[in-house]
Amino acid sequence: GKSILIDNTKEDSPAHIKIYAQDITYLPDGTHDFLEPGSTTWSCSRWIKVVPEELDIPVGKAKSVRISVEVPPEAKGGGYAILFFEAGAPSLIKGIGVNLRIGAMVLITIPGTEIYKAKLSNLSFVEPKDIQLSIFNEGNLLIRPAGEVKILDFRGKRIKKLDLNP
Repeated sequence: GKSILIDNTKEDSPAHIKIYAQDITYLPDGTHDFLEPGSTTWSCSRWIKVVPEELDIPVGKAKSVRISVEVPPEAKGGGYAILFFEAGAPSLIKGIGVNLRIGAMVLITIPGTEIYKAKLSNLSFVEPKDIQLSIFNEGNLLIRPAGEVKILDFRGKRIKKLDLNP
């Protein structure tokens, strides 16, 4: 496990912090969504233990929390979650109540069980010089494809070069 020190830098009030894990999913546009623990097949949010899960920190002080991960023996490939540190009460900023939540990604790989496998599942021309493609991850780990796509004319002359997954 690891210990994390949380500071209360507020000048006027104690901080109430809640720490919890949620599942994370990647959307086609590259953004993320956060789901209840155990919602995805790649979830490791239920493996994460936080002690304490909530704490009060006086003004100008710091307290630590202990975070550990217990991986089930049958786990394979990768497990993914996000660990949130959330302020318990909204702060007023210019008359608007704002609740602060900071997330830390948790990425776990089970050594010796990794399967890297992906396939091109869609390729279409959007404009004469643009393409759209999809890559389907058939493995058991998060992948972030990278590279270049070159569009050539019938003579083999390059018309355009595009970055894959910028």
